[in-house]
Amino acid sequence: MGKKLVITCLLAFLAAAVCTKASNTITMGSASGSPGDTVTVTVTLNNTDNISAMQLQMPLPDNCSLVEGSASTCTRTQSHSVTACVKDGVLNLLVYSASMAEISGNSGDVMTFQLKLGNQPSTTTLVPAKVILTDTGGHVIEATAGSGTVTVASAKATYSAETIDFGRVPIRGIYTKELTINNVGNAPLTVTDLEFSAPEFTSATVLPLTIEAGSSHTITLQYAPVERGQ
Repeated sequence: MGKKLVITCLLAFLAAAVCTKASNTITMGSASGSPGDTVTVTVTLNNTDNISAMQLQMPLPDNCSLVEGSASTCTRTQSHSVTACVKDGVLNLLVYSASMAEISGNSGDVMTFQLKLGNQPSTTTLVPAKVILTDTGGHVIEATAGSGTVTVASAKATYSAETIDFGRVPIRGIYTKELTINNVGNAPLTVTDLEFSAPEFTSATVLPLTIEAGSSHTITLQYAPVERGQ
């Protein structure tokens, strides 16, 4: 009976130790916008240790750029300084206090920064490559990191052909060919008009036409020549 009691107490102690293990996680936020937009990305810290400073490095997505001077503190870091800079394609984020003040609270946002989005539709994962946390005694402590995403939402059209040749055909006939429009972007593509270089070319396609991201639509083009010549 005594041995069983000791083992039971030991197991209970180990379970309690696991439950109280320190956990400190930095998580990148997500943002999305249209080409050329400026978006705000939030960095969140959930911590069980008393944290004074945070450093994070990650590759900057190719389809966006850092807005210089955009780093800003949050409610938890009012007594801290924050910086954001890019060197050799790597984004460096830093939250620190000259007096080693503690970041208040145990969860929530600690800083924000802004990115200028490029022109190509894309969704890029923000993956922290290196994270360092320092406690109020100046000691480096263990930390994990969570990823976010930056999305440039835009339609992008490609076509099954850049030119369509009806060849030599008799006049006063009606001839048809097809053109497929592909939306290779990540937002709906709206075709509002079809412009032709001559009245002999027409299409019965009902406009406006919306093509969802990743989809395509085939339209029929008609040619009805009434005069000889080119």
